Amino acid sequence: MKQMNPDEAAKRLHKTFGVSEDEVKAALKEKRDFRDIGQAAMLAKISGKSFSDVLAMKTQDKHWPEITKELGIKPEQIRAQMNEISAERIAQRGNIDKDKALSLLNSGYRPMDVSVAAKLAKLSNKDIQTVLDMKKINNRWGDVAEQLGVDRSALRPNMEKGGFHGHGPQGGPPDGEMPEEN
Repeated sequence: MKQMNPDEAAKRLHKTFGVSEDEVKAALKEKRDFRDIGQAAMLAKISGKSFSDVLAMKTQDKHWPEITKELGIKPEQIRAQMNEISAERIAQRGNIDKDKALSLLNSGYRPMDVSVAAKLAKLSNKDIQTVLDMKKINNRWGDVAEQLGVDRSALRPNMEKGGFHGHGPQGGPPDGEMPEEN
């Protein structure tokens, strides 16, 4: 993970979760773990509790799964929040709008697959769903790029960020089916 100074971290958490930059800086100054600060920020946003109250719940003996349960937060709420964050970051790259990215993420696609497919769709003037459907368990995104007539090197910026290695399922719903709601 890229190292951020306290000001950058505070700004990012404020933008993402609406927590006070001063509270984040204070927590960092108290040598709180950045992962705990981020987790507290997310759970505070989901639960409607204050950031400081949620962060105070985390102790050496009390871990995030217990705190999440105590706050009454369900896994679906966390997944929805994570999809929202991922959709925003994918949209910032300029290849797809946030609502479309969020729709695909909520359908079960992984953020990396949505991001790469969006880039390939834009470069090939294809629909993103068509591109997603081309990714199979037995091929790589570079193979999909070649099928679309796009140079594999167009994917390199994503690879250099430690993103993906190519093989494996794309994580989407099988045969275009929508996942069942629980």
